[in-house]
Amino acid sequence: MATGQLTYNFPGRYSFICPPDVTSVSVVCVGAGGKSSSSKGTDSVGGGGGGLGYKNNITVVPGNSYLVVVGEGGRYDDAHLSGMRGGDSYFISNTTVAGLGGKGGQTAGNAGAGGTYFGDGGGNGV
Repeated sequence: MATGQLTYNFPGRYSFICPPDVTSVSVVCVGAGGKSSSSKGTDSVGGGGGGLGYKNNITVVPGNSYLVVVGEGGRYDDAHLSGMRGGDSYFISNTTVAGLGGKGGQTAGNAGAGGTYFGDGGGNGV
């Protein structure tokens, strides 16, 4: 039976303190999108979307603290005229359950690629 839901919407690192009587959790993580290359011309290409990963029935211990990371969206890299990769989002570690960030676009180059995921299932970004 579900006892509640928590949502972490803002980029950063958080500590999830497991509530009493909770022994397993289900988690969905969405990686941040990559930044587009530039908005200054027709050679601009878009960044890739973040991947989405989920995992059900992760064993947790009441009172213990677990790491939650929410990735930040990609930024523009003036030095290389390209968009940077979006940050990864994950629970405990990026091998437990994760949505990996999308790749940034490159000016006069390739569009960003979608991020992948780790967990029981999910989908790649586009």
